[in-house]
Amino acid sequence: MKAKHLSILTNGRVITLDKKKTTAEAVLIAGNRIAAIGSDSQMRALAGGAEVIDLDGKVLFPGFIEPHSHVLGYGLVESRAAIFYNRNLAGTRSREEMLEIVAEEANLRSKGEWITGRGFALSYWEEPKLLTRDELDKVAPDNPVFLNDLGGHITMTNSLALEAAGYTKDSPDPANGHLQRDESGELNGILNDQAQLHLYDKVPLPTPEQFLEAARVATNNMARMGITTVHHLRNMLPGGYQANQHIPFMELERRGELPIRVWLMCEAYRHIGLEGDYEHIEALADLGQKTGFGGKVKVGCIKVISDGWLDARTSANYEEYADTPGEKGYMWRPEGDYFELVRRAHENGLQLAIHCDGQRATDVILDAYEKVLDLLPAQGHRHRLEHVPLLSDAQMERIAKLGLSVCTVPSYRLTSWYKEMICRAYGDNKAKSLGLRYRSLMQAGVHVFGGSDCHPCQEDWLRPLGQIHLNSVEGPLNDDEKFSREEAVAMFTTSAAAGSFEEDMKGSIEVGKLADLVVLSDDPLEVPGDTLKSISVDMTMVDGEIVYRRQ
Repeated sequence: MKAKHLSILTNGRVITLDKKKTTAEAVLIAGNRIAAIGSDSQMRALAGGAEVIDLDGKVLFPGFIEPHSHVLGYGLVESRAAIFYNRNLAGTRSREEMLEIVAEEANLRSKGEWITGRGFALSYWEEPKLLTRDELDKVAPDNPVFLNDLGGHITMTNSLALEAAGYTKDSPDPANGHLQRDESGELNGILNDQAQLHLYDKVPLPTPEQFLEAARVATNNMARMGITTVHHLRNMLPGGYQANQHIPFMELERRGELPIRVWLMCEAYRHIGLEGDYEHIEALADLGQKTGFGGKVKVGCIKVISDGWLDARTSANYEEYADTPGEKGYMWRPEGDYFELVRRAHENGLQLAIHCDGQRATDVILDAYEKVLDLLPAQGHRHRLEHVPLLSDAQMERIAKLGLSVCTVPSYRLTSWYKEMICRAYGDNKAKSLGLRYRSLMQAGVHVFGGSDCHPCQEDWLRPLGQIHLNSVEGPLNDDEKFSREEAVAMFTTSAAAGSFEEDMKGSIEVGKLADLVVLSDDPLEVPGDTLKSISVDMTMVDGEIVYRRQ
Protein backbone atom coordinates (compact mmCIF):
# COMPACT_ATOMS: atom_id res chain seq x y z
CA MET A 1 0.00 0.00 0.00
CA LYS A 2 1.33 3.43 -0.94
CA ALA A 3 2.29 5.53 2.08
CA LYS A 4 0.20 8.65 2.61
CA HIS A 5 1.92 11.93 1.76
CA LEU A 6 2.73 13.84 4.97
CA SER A 7 2.88 17.60 5.22
CA ILE A 8 3.15 20.02 8.12
CA LEU A 9 1.69 23.51 8.11
CA THR A 10 3.84 25.25 10.67
CA ASN A 11 4.80 28.62 12.19
CA GLY A 12 1.27 30.04 12.06
CA ARG A 13 -1.84 30.74 14.09
CA VAL A 14 -4.25 27.84 13.73
CA ILE A 15 -7.89 28.82 14.34
CA THR A 16 -9.70 25.49 14.54
CA LEU A 17 -13.32 26.64 15.08
CA ASP A 18 -13.86 23.48 17.13
CA LYS A 19 -16.29 23.56 20.06
CA LYS A 20 -13.48 24.30 22.52
CA LYS A 21 -12.19 27.19 20.36
CA THR A 22 -8.78 25.53 20.26
CA THR A 23 -5.84 27.41 18.78
CA ALA A 24 -2.45 25.98 17.86
CA GLU A 25 0.77 26.61 15.89
CA ALA A 26 0.84 23.75 13.44
CA VAL A 27 -1.16 21.01 11.72
CA LEU A 28 -0.01 17.64 10.40
CA ILE A 29 -1.76 16.34 7.28
CA ALA A 30 -1.64 12.70 6.18
CA GLY A 31 -3.02 12.21 2.70
CA ASN A 32 -6.22 14.24 2.52
CA ARG A 33 -6.98 14.25 6.27
CA ILE A 34 -5.90 16.22 9.30
CA ALA A 35 -3.74 13.85 11.38
CA ALA A 36 -2.70 16.02 14.34
CA ILE A 37 -2.87 19.57 15.71
CA GLY A 38 -0.47 21.16 18.19
CA SER A 39 2.80 23.04 18.54
CA ASP A 40 5.51 23.24 15.90
CA SER A 41 7.78 20.91 17.87
CA GLN A 42 5.02 18.35 18.47
CA MET A 43 4.12 18.17 14.76
CA ARG A 44 7.75 17.91 13.63
CA ALA A 45 8.37 15.13 16.15
CA LEU A 46 5.37 13.17 14.82
CA ALA A 47 6.53 13.27 11.21
CA GLY A 48 10.17 14.21 10.80
CA GLY A 49 10.24 13.55 7.06
CA ALA A 50 7.09 15.48 6.20
CA GLU A 51 6.98 18.29 3.67
CA VAL A 52 7.08 21.55 5.63
CA ILE A 53 4.91 24.50 4.59
CA ASP A 54 5.92 27.62 6.50
CA LEU A 55 2.90 29.82 7.27
CA ASP A 56 5.16 32.74 8.17
CA GLY A 57 2.97 33.78 11.10
CA LYS A 58 -0.23 33.86 9.05
CA VAL A 59 -3.61 32.40 10.04
CA LEU A 60 -4.66 28.85 9.17
CA PHE A 61 -8.45 28.68 8.96
CA PRO A 62 -11.04 26.08 7.89
CA GLY A 63 -11.86 26.29 4.19
CA PHE A 64 -14.91 28.40 3.46
CA ILE A 65 -18.17 26.87 2.21
CA GLU A 66 -20.41 28.77 -0.22
CA PRO A 67 -23.90 27.25 0.28
CA HIS A 68 -25.88 28.74 -2.64
CA SER A 69 -24.26 29.77 -5.90
CA HIS A 70 -25.09 29.45 -9.61
CA VAL A 71 -21.56 28.46 -10.53
CA LEU A 72 -21.95 28.07 -14.29
CA GLY A 73 -23.84 31.35 -14.65
CA TYR A 74 -20.96 33.04 -12.85
CA GLY A 75 -18.42 31.09 -14.89
CA LEU A 76 -20.03 31.98 -18.21
CA VAL A 77 -19.68 35.73 -17.64
CA GLU A 78 -16.21 35.39 -16.09
CA SER A 79 -14.90 33.27 -18.97
CA ARG A 80 -16.98 34.97 -21.69
CA ALA A 81 -16.69 31.60 -23.39
CA ALA A 82 -20.21 31.48 -24.83
CA ILE A 83 -22.86 33.79 -26.28
CA PHE A 84 -25.19 33.04 -23.35
CA TYR A 85 -24.55 35.26 -20.28
CA ASN A 86 -21.62 36.89 -22.02
CA ARG A 87 -21.38 40.12 -19.99
CA ASN A 88 -21.35 40.62 -16.22
CA LEU A 89 -23.77 43.49 -15.61
CA ALA A 90 -23.64 43.44 -11.79
CA GLY A 91 -21.56 46.60 -11.51
CA THR A 92 -23.73 48.78 -13.75
CA ARG A 93 -25.01 51.88 -11.96
CA SER A 94 -27.07 53.63 -14.60
CA ARG A 95 -29.20 53.26 -17.70
CA GLU A 96 -26.60 55.21 -19.66
CA GLU A 97 -23.84 52.78 -18.67
CA MET A 98 -26.01 49.83 -19.74
CA LEU A 99 -26.69 51.42 -23.12
CA GLU A 100 -22.95 52.01 -23.61
CA ILE A 101 -22.28 48.31 -22.93
CA VAL A 102 -24.91 47.23 -25.47
CA ALA A 103 -23.54 49.66 -28.06
CA GLU A 104 -20.01 48.37 -27.45
CA GLU A 105 -21.17 44.77 -27.93
CA ALA A 106 -23.11 45.69 -31.09
CA ASN A 107 -19.88 47.09 -32.60
CA LEU A 108 -18.07 43.83 -31.81
CA ARG A 109 -20.68 41.40 -33.08
CA SER A 110 -21.84 40.41 -36.54
CA LYS A 111 -25.36 41.16 -37.72
CA GLY A 112 -27.92 38.85 -36.11
CA GLU A 113 -25.60 37.67 -33.32
CA TRP A 114 -27.11 37.80 -29.84
CA ILE A 115 -26.01 40.30 -27.19
CA THR A 116 -26.53 38.84 -23.74
CA GLY A 117 -25.66 39.66 -20.16
CA ARG A 118 -26.70 38.95 -16.60
CA GLY A 119 -26.57 40.59 -13.20
CA PHE A 120 -27.92 44.15 -13.26
CA ALA A 121 -29.95 45.26 -10.24
CA LEU A 122 -32.54 47.89 -11.05
CA SER A 123 -32.56 49.22 -7.48
CA TYR A 124 -28.78 49.69 -7.67
CA TRP A 125 -29.14 52.19 -10.53
CA GLU A 126 -29.11 55.94 -10.00
CA GLU A 127 -32.43 56.09 -11.88
CA PRO A 128 -34.32 52.82 -11.21
CA LYS A 129 -36.09 52.66 -14.56
CA LEU A 130 -35.73 49.73 -16.98
CA LEU A 131 -34.63 50.16 -20.58
CA THR A 132 -37.30 49.69 -23.24
CA ARG A 133 -37.12 47.97 -26.59
CA ASP A 134 -37.01 51.34 -28.38
CA GLU A 135 -33.95 52.46 -26.43
CA LEU A 136 -32.18 49.15 -27.06
CA ASP A 137 -33.17 49.21 -30.75
CA LYS A 138 -31.33 52.52 -31.18
CA VAL A 139 -27.97 51.15 -30.00
CA ALA A 140 -28.37 47.58 -31.34
CA PRO A 141 -30.72 47.63 -34.34
CA ASP A 142 -29.21 44.52 -35.95
CA ASN A 143 -28.69 42.25 -32.93
CA PRO A 144 -31.26 40.61 -30.65
CA VAL A 145 -30.61 41.78 -27.07
CA PHE A 146 -31.20 39.68 -23.94
CA LEU A 147 -30.27 41.34 -20.60
CA ASN A 148 -31.19 39.41 -17.47
CA ASP A 149 -31.24 40.93 -13.99
CA LEU A 150 -29.39 39.89 -10.83
CA GLY A 151 -32.17 37.65 -9.53
CA GLY A 152 -33.10 36.20 -12.93
CA HIS A 153 -36.69 37.43 -12.84
CA ILE A 154 -36.54 40.46 -15.20
CA THR A 155 -35.29 40.60 -18.79
CA MET A 156 -34.84 43.68 -20.99
CA THR A 157 -35.07 42.95 -24.72
CA ASN A 158 -35.22 44.73 -28.04
CA SER A 159 -37.50 44.21 -31.03
CA LEU A 160 -35.40 41.47 -32.66
CA ALA A 161 -35.40 39.45 -29.43
CA LEU A 162 -39.17 39.78 -29.04
CA GLU A 163 -39.58 38.72 -32.66
CA ALA A 164 -37.36 35.68 -32.07
CA ALA A 165 -39.51 34.69 -29.09
CA GLY A 166 -42.67 35.02 -31.21
CA TYR A 167 -44.13 37.80 -29.08
CA THR A 168 -46.50 40.37 -30.60
CA LYS A 169 -48.88 43.00 -29.30
CA ASP A 170 -51.60 40.33 -29.17
CA SER A 171 -49.59 37.85 -27.10
CA PRO A 172 -51.28 37.17 -23.74
CA ASP A 173 -49.43 37.16 -20.44
CA PRO A 174 -48.42 33.68 -19.29
CA ALA A 175 -49.99 32.41 -16.08
CA ASN A 176 -47.03 33.42 -13.94
CA GLY A 177 -45.34 36.26 -15.73
CA HIS A 178 -45.76 39.63 -17.39
CA LEU A 179 -45.21 40.94 -20.90
CA GLN A 180 -44.91 44.59 -19.98
CA ARG A 181 -46.52 47.15 -22.28
CA ASP A 182 -46.46 50.88 -23.00
CA GLU A 183 -49.46 53.20 -22.80
CA SER A 184 -50.62 52.17 -26.28
CA GLY A 185 -50.59 48.47 -25.37
CA GLU A 186 -47.46 47.67 -27.38
CA LEU A 187 -44.85 45.39 -25.83
CA ASN A 188 -42.08 47.54 -24.34
CA GLY A 189 -39.50 44.72 -24.27
CA ILE A 190 -39.53 44.08 -20.51
CA LEU A 191 -40.37 40.51 -19.46
CA ASN A 192 -41.01 39.08 -15.99
CA ASP A 193 -40.65 35.49 -14.78
CA GLN A 194 -42.35 32.92 -17.04
CA ALA A 195 -42.68 35.46 -19.85
CA GLN A 196 -38.90 35.05 -20.22
CA LEU A 197 -39.05 31.32 -20.98
CA HIS A 198 -39.82 31.57 -24.72
CA LEU A 199 -36.80 33.83 -25.09
CA TYR A 200 -34.37 31.48 -23.33
CA ASP A 201 -34.88 28.78 -25.94
CA LYS A 202 -33.86 31.14 -28.77
CA VAL A 203 -30.37 32.00 -27.47
CA PRO A 204 -27.61 29.59 -28.56
CA LEU A 205 -26.87 26.97 -25.89
CA PRO A 206 -23.24 26.87 -24.70
CA THR A 207 -21.30 23.93 -26.11
CA PRO A 208 -19.84 21.23 -23.81
CA GLU A 209 -16.40 22.86 -24.23
CA GLN A 210 -17.80 26.28 -23.26
CA PHE A 211 -19.52 24.81 -20.21
CA LEU A 212 -16.26 23.11 -19.22
CA GLU A 213 -14.32 26.36 -19.52
CA ALA A 214 -16.99 28.20 -17.48
CA ALA A 215 -16.78 25.58 -14.73
CA ARG A 216 -12.98 25.71 -14.76
CA VAL A 217 -12.82 29.50 -14.50
CA ALA A 218 -15.52 29.71 -11.83
CA THR A 219 -14.08 27.03 -9.54
CA ASN A 220 -10.55 28.42 -9.84
CA ASN A 221 -11.85 31.89 -9.00
CA MET A 222 -13.64 30.46 -5.98
CA ALA A 223 -10.48 28.69 -4.81
CA ARG A 224 -8.76 32.08 -5.00
CA MET A 225 -11.43 33.43 -2.63
CA GLY A 226 -10.82 30.64 -0.10
CA ILE A 227 -13.91 28.62 -1.05
CA THR A 228 -13.26 24.89 -0.73
CA THR A 229 -16.87 23.68 -1.20
CA VAL A 230 -19.64 25.27 -3.23
CA HIS A 231 -23.32 24.31 -3.41
CA HIS A 232 -24.01 24.66 -7.14
CA LEU A 233 -27.43 25.50 -8.57
CA ARG A 234 -28.18 25.25 -12.24
CA ASN A 235 -29.19 28.34 -14.24
CA MET A 236 -32.21 28.66 -16.44
CA LEU A 237 -30.65 28.11 -19.86
CA PRO A 238 -31.91 27.22 -23.34
CA GLY A 239 -33.74 23.90 -23.05
CA GLY A 240 -34.45 24.37 -19.34
CA TYR A 241 -32.57 22.89 -16.38
CA GLN A 242 -30.62 20.12 -18.07
CA ALA A 243 -27.98 17.70 -16.81
CA ASN A 244 -25.44 19.45 -19.05
CA GLN A 245 -24.94 21.91 -16.20
CA HIS A 246 -23.63 19.18 -13.88
CA ILE A 247 -21.45 17.27 -16.34
CA PRO A 248 -18.59 19.84 -16.49
CA PHE A 249 -17.84 19.41 -12.79
CA MET A 250 -17.80 15.63 -13.09
CA GLU A 251 -15.51 15.91 -16.11
CA LEU A 252 -13.10 18.21 -14.26
CA GLU A 253 -13.05 15.74 -11.35
CA ARG A 254 -12.39 12.85 -13.75
CA ARG A 255 -9.46 14.75 -15.24
CA GLY A 256 -8.07 15.63 -11.80
CA GLU A 257 -8.59 19.34 -12.55
CA LEU A 258 -11.41 20.26 -10.16
CA PRO A 259 -9.90 22.52 -7.48
CA ILE A 260 -12.83 22.53 -5.02
CA ARG A 261 -15.72 20.32 -3.92
CA VAL A 262 -19.15 20.70 -5.53
CA TRP A 263 -22.48 19.88 -3.86
CA LEU A 264 -24.95 19.63 -6.75
CA MET A 265 -28.33 21.25 -6.16
CA CYS A 266 -30.60 19.63 -8.75
CA GLU A 267 -33.76 21.37 -9.91
CA ALA A 268 -36.74 19.07 -9.43
CA TYR A 269 -37.82 19.62 -13.03
CA ARG A 270 -36.51 20.30 -16.48
CA HIS A 271 -39.17 22.96 -17.15
CA ILE A 272 -39.79 25.24 -14.19
CA GLY A 273 -43.33 26.27 -15.09
CA LEU A 274 -44.67 22.91 -16.25
CA GLU A 275 -47.09 21.45 -13.72
CA GLY A 276 -46.40 17.79 -13.02
CA ASP A 277 -42.77 17.90 -14.22
CA TYR A 278 -40.75 15.98 -11.60
CA GLU A 279 -38.21 14.72 -14.13
CA HIS A 280 -35.03 15.09 -12.12
CA ILE A 281 -36.44 13.68 -8.88
CA GLU A 282 -37.61 10.64 -10.84
CA ALA A 283 -34.25 10.25 -12.62
CA LEU A 284 -32.28 10.31 -9.36
CA ALA A 285 -34.76 7.94 -7.72
CA ASP A 286 -34.52 5.49 -10.64
CA LEU A 287 -30.73 5.46 -10.30
CA GLY A 288 -30.91 5.07 -6.52
CA GLN A 289 -28.89 8.25 -6.03
CA LYS A 290 -29.66 9.96 -2.75
CA THR A 291 -28.35 13.14 -1.18
CA GLY A 292 -24.66 12.69 -0.36
CA PHE A 293 -23.83 10.22 -3.14
CA GLY A 294 -20.50 10.84 -4.88
CA GLY A 295 -16.92 11.93 -4.31
CA LYS A 296 -15.54 15.41 -4.81
CA VAL A 297 -18.74 16.10 -6.74
CA LYS A 298 -21.81 14.92 -4.80
CA VAL A 299 -25.53 14.67 -5.34
CA GLY A 300 -26.82 17.40 -3.07
CA CYS A 301 -30.39 18.57 -2.70
CA ILE A 302 -33.43 19.13 -4.87
CA LYS A 303 -33.92 22.83 -5.62
CA VAL A 304 -37.41 24.24 -6.21
CA ILE A 305 -38.49 27.81 -7.04
CA SER A 306 -41.91 28.68 -5.66
CA ASP A 307 -42.36 32.36 -6.51
CA GLY A 308 -40.76 35.46 -8.02
CA TRP A 309 -38.34 38.06 -6.74
CA LEU A 310 -38.64 41.34 -4.85
CA ASP A 311 -36.75 43.55 -7.31
CA ALA A 312 -39.29 42.50 -9.96
CA ARG A 313 -42.16 42.86 -7.42
CA THR A 314 -43.21 39.29 -8.21
CA SER A 315 -42.58 37.64 -4.81
CA ALA A 316 -45.88 36.02 -3.78
CA ASN A 317 -47.48 38.01 -0.94
CA TYR A 318 -50.91 38.52 0.60
CA GLU A 319 -50.90 42.31 0.33
CA GLU A 320 -50.11 44.71 -2.48
CA TYR A 321 -46.63 46.16 -2.67
CA ALA A 322 -46.44 49.62 -1.14
CA ASP A 323 -44.92 51.06 -4.33
CA THR A 324 -46.73 48.88 -6.90
CA PRO A 325 -50.51 49.09 -6.41
CA GLY A 326 -52.40 46.01 -7.56
CA GLU A 327 -49.34 43.74 -7.59
CA LYS A 328 -49.05 40.90 -5.05
CA GLY A 329 -46.73 38.60 -7.00
CA TYR A 330 -47.49 34.97 -7.82
CA MET A 331 -46.58 31.33 -7.34
CA TRP A 332 -44.91 29.55 -10.24
CA ARG A 333 -47.08 26.41 -9.93
CA PRO A 334 -50.40 25.39 -8.37
CA GLU A 335 -50.09 24.91 -4.61
CA GLY A 336 -50.78 21.16 -4.73
CA ASP A 337 -47.83 20.67 -7.06
CA TYR A 338 -45.42 21.78 -4.33
CA PHE A 339 -46.74 19.10 -2.00
CA GLU A 340 -46.07 16.50 -4.68
CA LEU A 341 -42.55 17.80 -5.32
CA VAL A 342 -41.75 17.70 -1.60
CA ARG A 343 -43.28 14.24 -1.15
CA ARG A 344 -41.40 12.65 -4.03
CA ALA A 345 -38.04 14.09 -3.01
CA HIS A 346 -38.48 13.35 0.69
CA GLU A 347 -39.52 9.72 0.25
CA ASN A 348 -36.56 9.10 -2.08
CA GLY A 349 -33.96 10.33 0.40
CA LEU A 350 -33.32 13.67 -1.27
CA GLN A 351 -32.87 16.85 0.74
CA LEU A 352 -34.91 19.82 -0.50
CA ALA A 353 -34.01 23.51 -0.84
CA ILE A 354 -36.99 25.69 -1.75
CA HIS A 355 -36.89 29.32 -2.85
CA CYS A 356 -39.49 31.40 -0.97
CA ASP A 357 -39.32 35.17 -1.37
CA GLY A 358 -42.81 36.33 -0.39
CA GLN A 359 -44.85 35.55 2.72
CA ARG A 360 -47.59 33.75 0.82
CA ALA A 361 -44.99 31.57 -0.91
CA THR A 362 -43.42 30.77 2.47
CA ASP A 363 -46.78 29.62 3.84
CA VAL A 364 -47.48 27.46 0.79
CA ILE A 365 -44.11 25.71 1.18
CA LEU A 366 -44.45 25.37 4.96
CA ASP A 367 -47.85 23.73 4.37
CA ALA A 368 -46.25 21.29 1.91
CA TYR A 369 -43.41 20.42 4.29
CA GLU A 370 -45.84 20.03 7.19
CA LYS A 371 -48.15 17.65 5.29
CA VAL A 372 -45.28 15.52 3.98
CA LEU A 373 -43.51 15.30 7.35
CA ASP A 374 -46.85 14.35 8.93
CA LEU A 375 -47.22 11.60 6.34
CA LEU A 376 -43.56 10.49 6.37
CA PRO A 377 -41.92 11.62 9.64
CA ALA A 378 -38.13 11.93 9.61
CA GLN A 379 -35.71 13.30 12.16
CA GLY A 380 -32.71 15.26 10.92
CA HIS A 381 -34.01 15.75 7.38
CA ARG A 382 -32.47 19.26 7.15
CA HIS A 383 -34.78 20.32 4.36
CA ARG A 384 -34.02 23.92 3.48
CA LEU A 385 -35.76 27.20 2.86
CA GLU A 386 -33.86 29.64 0.64
CA HIS A 387 -34.29 33.41 1.12
CA VAL A 388 -37.43 33.89 3.33
CA PRO A 389 -36.66 37.63 3.70
CA LEU A 390 -40.00 38.53 5.31
CA LEU A 391 -41.26 36.45 8.24
CA SER A 392 -43.98 36.79 10.85
CA ASP A 393 -43.57 35.36 14.35
CA ALA A 394 -45.99 32.56 13.44
CA GLN A 395 -43.93 31.61 10.38
CA MET A 396 -40.74 31.58 12.44
CA GLU A 397 -42.36 29.26 14.96
CA ARG A 398 -43.45 26.90 12.17
CA ILE A 399 -39.96 26.82 10.67
CA ALA A 400 -38.46 25.91 14.05
CA LYS A 401 -41.13 23.29 14.79
CA LEU A 402 -40.64 21.60 11.40
CA GLY A 403 -36.87 21.37 11.91
CA LEU A 404 -36.11 23.22 8.69
CA SER A 405 -32.78 24.85 7.84
CA VAL A 406 -32.61 28.36 6.39
CA CYS A 407 -30.12 29.63 3.83
CA THR A 408 -30.10 33.43 4.09
CA VAL A 409 -29.20 34.12 0.45
CA PRO A 410 -28.46 36.45 -1.18
CA SER A 411 -25.66 38.21 0.68
CA TYR A 412 -26.31 41.50 -1.13
CA ARG A 413 -29.55 41.86 0.84
CA LEU A 414 -27.39 43.60 3.45
CA THR A 415 -26.18 46.34 1.10
CA SER A 416 -27.72 49.80 1.41
CA TRP A 417 -29.41 49.77 -2.00
CA TYR A 418 -31.25 46.53 -1.22
CA LYS A 419 -32.36 47.75 2.21
CA GLU A 420 -33.73 50.91 0.60
CA MET A 421 -35.58 48.75 -1.93
CA ILE A 422 -37.22 46.50 0.67
CA CYS A 423 -38.46 49.61 2.49
CA ARG A 424 -39.95 51.00 -0.73
CA ALA A 425 -41.58 47.68 -1.58
CA TYR A 426 -43.10 46.91 1.83
CA GLY A 427 -43.08 50.23 3.65
CA ASP A 428 -40.64 51.13 6.44
CA ASN A 429 -42.58 49.63 9.35
CA LYS A 430 -43.21 46.25 7.74
CA ALA A 431 -39.68 46.01 6.31
CA LYS A 432 -38.02 46.83 9.63
CA SER A 433 -40.26 44.65 11.80
CA LEU A 434 -40.56 41.56 9.55
CA GLY A 435 -37.57 41.86 7.22
CA LEU A 436 -34.30 39.88 7.31
CA ARG A 437 -34.96 38.16 10.66
CA TYR A 438 -32.23 35.58 10.29
CA ARG A 439 -30.57 36.08 13.68
CA SER A 440 -33.95 35.75 15.39
CA LEU A 441 -34.40 32.46 13.54
CA MET A 442 -31.02 31.29 14.81
CA GLN A 443 -31.93 32.29 18.37
CA ALA A 444 -35.18 30.32 17.97
CA GLY A 445 -33.11 27.20 17.38
CA VAL A 446 -33.26 27.15 13.57
CA HIS A 447 -30.17 26.01 11.69
CA VAL A 448 -29.15 29.11 9.70
CA PHE A 449 -26.28 29.55 7.25
CA GLY A 450 -25.25 32.02 4.55
CA GLY A 451 -24.79 32.17 0.79
CA SER A 452 -24.33 34.60 -2.06
CA ASP A 453 -26.88 33.47 -4.68
CA CYS A 454 -24.18 34.46 -7.14
CA HIS A 455 -25.03 34.26 -10.80
CA PRO A 456 -22.86 36.97 -12.21
CA CYS A 457 -22.26 39.30 -9.27
CA GLN A 458 -19.84 41.71 -7.68
CA GLU A 459 -16.93 39.89 -6.12
CA ASP A 460 -17.57 41.03 -2.53
CA TRP A 461 -21.06 39.54 -2.72
CA LEU A 462 -19.48 36.14 -3.42
CA ARG A 463 -16.21 36.24 -1.43
CA PRO A 464 -16.85 34.64 1.99
CA LEU A 465 -14.86 37.40 3.71
CA GLY A 466 -17.07 39.97 1.97
CA GLN A 467 -20.19 38.09 3.03
CA ILE A 468 -18.98 37.83 6.64
CA HIS A 469 -18.46 41.60 6.56
CA LEU A 470 -22.00 42.15 5.26
CA ASN A 471 -23.54 39.92 7.94
CA SER A 472 -21.57 41.17 10.95
CA VAL A 473 -20.59 44.76 10.09
CA GLU A 474 -23.20 46.12 7.67
CA GLY A 475 -26.13 44.18 9.11
CA PRO A 476 -29.83 44.32 8.17
CA LEU A 477 -32.43 47.04 8.76
CA ASN A 478 -32.92 46.12 12.41
CA ASP A 479 -29.69 46.22 14.45
CA ASP A 480 -30.99 43.41 16.67
CA GLU A 481 -30.69 41.12 13.63
CA LYS A 482 -26.98 41.80 13.05
CA PHE A 483 -24.87 38.67 13.51
CA SER A 484 -21.87 38.55 15.80
CA ARG A 485 -18.54 37.92 14.10
CA GLU A 486 -18.49 34.32 15.38
CA GLU A 487 -22.00 33.70 14.07
CA ALA A 488 -21.19 35.22 10.68
CA VAL A 489 -18.03 33.10 10.34
CA ALA A 490 -19.99 29.94 11.26
CA MET A 491 -22.45 30.67 8.44
CA PHE A 492 -19.66 29.90 5.95
CA THR A 493 -17.81 27.21 7.91
CA THR A 494 -19.33 25.04 10.66
CA SER A 495 -23.02 25.84 10.08
CA ALA A 496 -22.57 25.68 6.32
CA ALA A 497 -21.00 22.21 6.64
CA ALA A 498 -24.10 21.04 8.50
CA GLY A 499 -26.18 22.33 5.57
CA SER A 500 -24.91 19.35 3.57
CA PHE A 501 -24.74 16.85 6.48
CA GLU A 502 -20.93 17.17 6.44
CA GLU A 503 -20.14 18.69 9.83
CA ASP A 504 -18.12 15.57 10.72
CA MET A 505 -15.97 16.04 7.60
CA LYS A 506 -15.39 19.78 7.20
CA GLY A 507 -16.08 23.25 8.56
CA SER A 508 -13.48 23.12 11.35
CA ILE A 509 -9.88 21.98 11.81
CA GLU A 510 -10.05 18.74 13.76
CA VAL A 511 -8.27 15.40 13.66
CA GLY A 512 -9.85 13.09 11.08
CA LYS A 513 -11.52 15.85 9.08
CA LEU A 514 -10.70 16.65 5.47
CA ALA A 515 -7.67 18.86 4.93
CA ASP A 516 -9.70 21.65 3.32
CA LEU A 517 -7.95 24.76 4.61
CA VAL A 518 -7.18 28.40 3.85
CA VAL A 519 -4.24 30.57 4.85
CA LEU A 520 -5.31 34.14 5.61
CA SER A 521 -3.33 37.31 6.21
CA ASP A 522 -5.25 37.88 9.45
CA ASP A 523 -7.92 36.37 11.72
CA PRO A 524 -11.48 37.22 10.59
CA LEU A 525 -12.71 36.72 14.14
CA GLU A 526 -10.43 39.41 15.55
CA VAL A 527 -9.77 42.20 13.05
CA PRO A 528 -11.73 45.48 13.23
CA GLY A 529 -14.82 45.49 11.05
CA ASP A 530 -13.49 48.07 8.61
CA THR A 531 -10.49 45.85 7.78
CA LEU A 532 -12.33 42.54 7.49
CA LYS A 533 -12.80 42.76 3.72
CA SER A 534 -9.11 43.57 3.20
CA ILE A 535 -7.92 40.22 4.62
CA SER A 536 -6.17 38.36 1.81
CA VAL A 537 -6.42 34.68 0.98
CA ASP A 538 -2.78 33.60 0.62
CA MET A 539 -3.35 29.89 0.03
CA THR A 540 -6.21 27.43 -0.41
CA MET A 541 -5.85 23.71 0.18
CA VAL A 542 -8.35 20.97 -0.72
CA ASP A 543 -7.72 17.31 0.13
CA GLY A 544 -4.32 18.31 1.48
CA GLU A 545 -3.23 19.71 -1.90
CA ILE A 546 -2.56 23.37 -2.64
CA VAL A 547 -5.09 24.52 -5.24
CA TYR A 548 -4.34 28.25 -5.01
CA ARG A 549 -1.33 30.24 -3.81
CA ARG A 550 -1.23 34.04 -3.94
CA GLN A 551 1.74 35.33 -5.91
